[in-house]
Amino acid sequence: MPVTGEVTPHHLLLTDDAMRAYDPNAKMAPPLRSKRDVEACREALADGTLDAIATDHAPHALADKEVELDQASNGIVGLETAVPLCLTRLVRERVLDLPALVARLTAGPARVLDLPGGTLTVGRRAT
Repeated sequence: MPVTGEVTPHHLLLTDDAMRAYDPNAKMAPPLRSKRDVEACREALADGTLDAIATDHAPHALADKEVELDQASNGIVGLETAVPLCLTRLVRERVLDLPALVARLTAGPARVLDLPGGTLTVGRRAT
């Protein structure tokens, strides 16, 4: 049976310590977890158990986040920060090399969704 798994950049890079200040910007679903859980997600990404990084992009208006924590919407900006955070943290810390990161952000999700693949070779035109 084909099985796939994904993880978000914020679940690879942030821990539940971000909630100590009751910051609504760190409120998300699923919630942030312990450092041990973050390490387990990083290991699973590195060994291929998790085959895709998904941004889980869920931005909200300031009015939805600048409220008491219990009233704040779940969500975090993921789209604009995924690549820079993954490059500076996952590649620099040698969790993944650059080709593996690119694959987890592109080919991995395409394979899961059974989307036709392409190439970025020089001179190749998009189809």
